[in-house]
Amino acid sequence: QNGLIEYSILPDLKFSAFFLIEDESEGKIITTGNLSTLEEIHLTVMAKDKGYPSLNGTAVITLNVSDNRPFIPQFTESEISISVLENTGVDHSIYTFAVAETSGKSIVYTIVSGNEKGHFSLDPESGQLKTAINLNYEEVSQYVILVEANENVSPAAQVRIS
Repeated sequence: QNGLIEYSILPDLKFSAFFLIEDESEGKIITTGNLSTLEEIHLTVMAKDKGYPSLNGTAVITLNVSDNRPFIPQFTESEISISVLENTGVDHSIYTFAVAETSGKSIVYTIVSGNEKGHFSLDPESGQLKTAINLNYEEVSQYVILVEANENVSPAAQVRIS
């Protein structure tokens, strides 16, 4: 019976509840659910034989938990309504778009629609929307602009401004 080994996870108040040994004779460790923490986890696993007297040994397993969910930027506001006086000139700052959380990632802002005539410019890094021409109420009284925030090339959040 010395050759028959059983594996177990030693109790740990912080992490052992999130893991279990799927088959005690194989020692395969599985999670019991999603791990919400992004940190290094240490589990102590004991291997115990079925001999008499029983012998055992322990090993510390180090797990580095990383986030595999795709990052999708979310704007702080989904719809914004702004009034701009006509004849304010070129490069007049209208609004600065922002996402709620960047998770340390670089965000790129782009105008998706509503700027077909090029009346506005959007700084792709800062999200600052400015006039590109001197706006004239008699020519166009309202604009509806759709702005998108992306991290690299993944599609993400959109916000409409009118």
